[in-house]
Amino acid sequence: MAQNESLKVADSIAEKARLVVNKTLGNTETKLNILVIDSQGKLAGKSKDNA
Repeated sequence: MAQNESLKVADSIAEKARLVVNKTLGNTETKLNILVIDSQGKLAGKSKDNA
């Protein structure tokens, strides 16, 4: 269960980062996905697809 909760937190962090980067880039056609990697090098979370 803790691992499942960590995934939700990592997804949330990635999504917030994606929103910040999109705002910083402004009106561009850049496609962006943010990945969160844990200390063992495994995927911990990711943002939603850039819409």
